[in-house]
Amino acid sequence: MMTAAWSPVILTGRMIISIGVIFIVVNQGPQGEGLLQSVYETRFFTTFRDAQYFLRIVTWSSLFLFMIFQALSTIMIGMAF
Repeated sequence: MMTAAWSPVILTGRMIISIGVIFIVVNQGPQGEGLLQSVYETRFFTTFRDAQYFLRIVTWSSLFLFMIFQALSTIMIGMAF
């Protein structure tokens, strides 16, 4: 069955994305400066605004991926029964 083969992949992906989302959101702190300051201090970005934009994209992308994996796992579990 195709569903049984993809279930571990979906569940593992969901777990990895969940941990990533928790890491990103918790490290931003109440004012959003904790992780942002660390990202900016890597000197990978030329301006603070670039680092802020990058972190915003990473945060929303990880939340979007989490919702996709959540929906897929729900569908896969529903199809298994």
